[in-house]
Amino acid sequence: MSLKEKIESKIRETLQLIKRALQHETKENKQMLRTYLRYTQGEASKDDMKLANAQFRSFLKTLGLGTLAVLPLAPLTIPMIVQLAKKFDIDLIPKYLKEDKNSK
Repeated sequence: MSLKEKIESKIRETLQLIKRALQHETKENKQMLRTYLRYTQGEASKDDMKLANAQFRSFLKTLGLGTLAVLPLAPLTIPMIVQLAKKFDIDLIPKYLKEDKNSK
C-alpha cells in the first residue's frame, strides 16, 4: 500500500468515526448540526456558529481527535472536514437530522 493510500485510508477511517459518533442523538449534537445546516443556507448567526464550533471542538476531543480542534484555524477546519467527507462520499449529517429539517 502506497503512502497516499495509507493516508487516504486513515482519513476515511477518521471520517467514519466522526460519522458514527454523530449518529448519537444527543441534544448538543442535534443543536450543533442544525446550526451547521442553517449556516449552509445562510441562516445561522455568528453567535450560533461560535457555539456550534465550540461544541464541535468538544465533540472532537471526546473522540480523541482534539488535535483537529486546537489547530490555529479550527473554525476553518470544521467546514473543511465536512467538505473532505463529501470527497470520500461520507455524509456526516445524520439521516435523522435531515428528516427533521425536511418535515418542517
